[in-house]
Amino acid sequence: MIQEILNYKKVVAEIETLINDSPYKKSYIIDKIGIAPATFYRKLNSQSFTPDEMLLLAKVLSPREALLLELEQSENDIQNGKYRDHAEVSKELRKQFL
Repeated sequence: MIQEILNYKKVVAEIETLINDSPYKKSYIIDKIGIAPATFYRKLNSQSFTPDEMLLLAKVLSPREALLLELEQSENDIQNGKYRDHAEVSKELRKQFL
């Protein structure tokens, strides 16, 4: 657990460099994570992003990795029976909206 915390602290400390080195403008990143620009810059300077904000930043900065993680999680859900059939979902939607 200590190593994970140290790794997290390292990523937080390097987030500004990662943002600056990314192909995205800061305005795009700010829009995607959904916080006010002033808040973004304050948190960037003080390295005080919440873990949820860091996750959003990571998904914006590494979209391919985020997609691969989602696919992996989806496959695990299917293997564990955590899915619903299309017909079942359609039936529920019809009840709800018709």
